[in-house]
Parts: sequence; C-alpha cells; structure tokens
Amino acid sequence: MTKKKAGAQSAQADTPPPTSSLIICRNKHWRYISSFHGPWLQLPPEILDSLAHQNYTMPAPRLVDPAVFYDVVKIRKAVDEAAQDSVRASTGISNTAQSGRMDYFGASGGPASLLSKERIFKIRQKA
Repeated sequence: MTKKKAGAQSAQADTPPPTSSLIICRNKHWRYISSFHGPWLQLPPEILDSLAHQNYTMPAPRLVDPAVFYDVVKIRKAVDEAAQDSVRASTGISNTAQSGRMDYFGASGGPASLLSKERIFKIRQKA
C-alpha cells in the first residue's frame, strides 16, 4: 500500500501545475473575471444585446437560457464600465475632458480638467 502512495506522489510531482491562459495583473477580481472569460468579450455590446434579444424571441427550446444570456450582457456592460473608470482614474482626466469639447471655431477647449485625489480614489473604489 505504501508503494502505491509513493508511486502516486512521484507521478504528481513530475507533472507541472496547469497554467492559465488568462493572466490579469494588478486586479483583485481576477478569479471572478476569469470565470466569465470567453469569445463574448470580443463582441461589441450592441451585438451581444441583439443576440440576446434574438435568442429570447426564438421558439422553445432555446439555445441559451434567456435569463443567463441577459445576465452575461449585464456583466459585460459592467466590466466595460469598470475598465473605463479604471482608465479615467489612472490618467486622472475627467469625462468632460475626454468628450472632445469644441469651442466656437472648432478647436479643442483648452487644457484637460484634472480630477482631484479624492475623486480618483472614489472612481478606483467604484471600479
């Protein structure tokens, strides 16, 4: 019996641990995001919403449960919003500066308005 255990332990020691194809650095939520990793991340949100609606209007049995599909769409929108917020916090520029304001002559409206440290902290906390 001890020989079997020793053989099993040496076999486990020889195999390297499985590596993840998804590497997310500096993100405390990587284990949650990696569970939703898939080809739906490359689709624009409008197409995802359209596919969810088409799936909902299909006759039964549907390919994907509509509730699950709409939840995936909501998650995707939340992930996109969090990514935009984290970029805003890292650059320190407000939304109004990113929107490309134009003055009367068509030129941009001066220097970008910077966010305060407190506002940056709140945006990072929200993301």
